[in-house]
Amino acid sequence: MMTLEQIDSELRGWDDKLRIASDNMLELSDSVGYQRLLGQGHWPKAQLAAATAQRAQPAIDGLHTLWTYYSLIRDSIGRARKLRESVSLLLPSRSLLADIEKVLHGPSIQLPAVAMPLEQRGLLGPSEITQSISPERLLAVMNQLFQQGRDVVVAIGAAWDELPQQCSDFEAELSRLAAEDGSFPNEIAAVRTRLTALRAQCDSDPLTAADGGKALAAEIADMRNRVEQSASQRRRLADDLLAARRLLAEVGESHRQAIEALASCQLKVRSDRATAPPCPADDKLVTALETWLAKLDAEVAAGRWRPVCVGIQHWNATARQYLVIDGEARSAAESLLNQRRDLRGLLGALKAKAKANGRAEDPALAQVEREANELLAARPTPLESLQRLVADFQQRLL
Repeated sequence: MMTLEQIDSELRGWDDKLRIASDNMLELSDSVGYQRLLGQGHWPKAQLAAATAQRAQPAIDGLHTLWTYYSLIRDSIGRARKLRESVSLLLPSRSLLADIEKVLHGPSIQLPAVAMPLEQRGLLGPSEITQSISPERLLAVMNQLFQQGRDVVVAIGAAWDELPQQCSDFEAELSRLAAEDGSFPNEIAAVRTRLTALRAQCDSDPLTAADGGKALAAEIADMRNRVEQSASQRRRLADDLLAARRLLAEVGESHRQAIEALASCQLKVRSDRATAPPCPADDKLVTALETWLAKLDAEVAAGRWRPVCVGIQHWNATARQYLVIDGEARSAAESLLNQRRDLRGLLGALKAKAKANGRAEDPALAQVEREANELLAARPTPLESLQRLVADFQQRLL
């Protein structure tokens, strides 16, 4: 059995609980979302539809029930307090203490009668049922009802508060996207159509509109991402076209050098054993690179830049292929020219050695030198014959 001190402590606890519960219920009732739902505080009563109506009505009914349950608990605690006031401090009555305990902990609160559906009644079953419950159990029921109602009211209120600004933000972002990139006109038009429908839905079905807002936000964010990717691709393409201009100049210079090297080789050197130097790239093909690049520039200027992203790759591959061809042709021609130059240099060194050895007037060496100089003066120089003469001159010096 509870002691008098325990009863007093519990009654003080109930005073705190009821005060806190009343404050929270009043604060929820004073919220803009709740007042709009019920048409209070100068707000016209909201005409709800669809998902919002399905969720709002049970929540509102539950919040109304809260006050009924609050009154029942308050009355029950009031009865317990009156019983407490009649308890003698010197000789407390055990029966009174027991009665107070029953009020506080027993099923002392009779809930309003609830209609029994016909399909659940027996022949002699009542049309209504009543239930008794303890204050603590009823407070737990109230807490559940409050949480359910609070969540719905707060969600609806937040949607009403946030959706107008969100819609304005959506429209502003769509305008920016349309101005920055003209690649998505149909998608932007479709989103604007859904945005108009969402605005019309805000007042009557804010919960569905909030879900629609999330979907629109994701779609607009995806478009923003694609616009930024497109901008990045255009920047890279501009850099690629600038690099292509530099590569075009490099190809032109390499081609010129290859032609000159081959012409010089053909004029100065003839080899019976070496493979003829490969030809440079075709002049017409090299010249066509500039025309091709100009067309790519024109496509970008006309706004048709996406195909150019692929076209510039093909252009680069072709230009670099011509660089390789011309590079190989120049290297092969220069190799033969370098052999002729090296033989002439070697001949000069051998002449200096012969002079140093006192053999500058040697008739045999002089004859070989004259023949070698004649070959060097010839156009083209027969490379293998010159090699034999230089080798002969070197052998005679040993």
